[in-house]
Amino acid sequence: MQMTNKKILVIAIILSLITSFMIYSYINRLKNNTDMNEYIKVVIAEKNIEAKTIISNKDVKLKEIMIDYVNPNAYTNIEDVVGKYAKEIIIEGEQVLSERIVNEDKMILSYKVPEGRRAVTIHVNEAVMVADFIRPGDYIDVMVTFDKYEIETMAEKIIYPRTTKVILQNILVLGMGQLQKVPDEPRIELPQTVTLAVTLEEAEKLAFSEETGVLKMALRHVGDESIKQTPGVLRENISDKGRYVVPK
Repeated sequence: MQMTNKKILVIAIILSLITSFMIYSYINRLKNNTDMNEYIKVVIAEKNIEAKTIISNKDVKLKEIMIDYVNPNAYTNIEDVVGKYAKEIIIEGEQVLSERIVNEDKMILSYKVPEGRRAVTIHVNEAVMVADFIRPGDYIDVMVTFDKYEIETMAEKIIYPRTTKVILQNILVLGMGQLQKVPDEPRIELPQTVTLAVTLEEAEKLAFSEETGVLKMALRHVGDESIKQTPGVLRENISDKGRYVVPK
């Protein structure tokens, strides 16, 4: 009887050791399989990135993702993403893909029009363009000179004298001709149009002034966003020298 109990105990110990070894082997295999999974750092959205906006360092970050779940078009370098435009909204946590962003020089004009503004194109010459010193990205003021204008009714005659007036201030230049960025080399031919970012009300003023008056543009200093109210100028506001009166 005692020998039987000893045999049972030995068998139990052996079975216990075999079970422990099998469990250890299983856990070790799981660990080895986990170690075999490769991870790679990819660029993901730190927050929602709205469409048509420039991506900054605050918008993206690097995150390790299992290689099996990495999109082949995902970026792995933040520097390759920052400064580019989002073509469409990129959701927080989403991998940033090459087809979802675009370089500035590939952007269509509508992406560059500030919210609440319209792109309006007017015809220009060298004088209007400040001798071709104006470039996309500059800010300008727009002046118009109107000729003398008369309105006569049955009761009275209204005379609007020749005058010059600043009609728009601090206006963003979107493009010159077909150019939407500063050219790398001097241009042989001057552009014949300039495209400005204006509000709807400013667009009306600009369109009317181009049709009925003579436009001039004034280039603003970098960072100058000041707005000044001016009464406009008549000839007599500048000088009355050389004026003479013919008696009736």
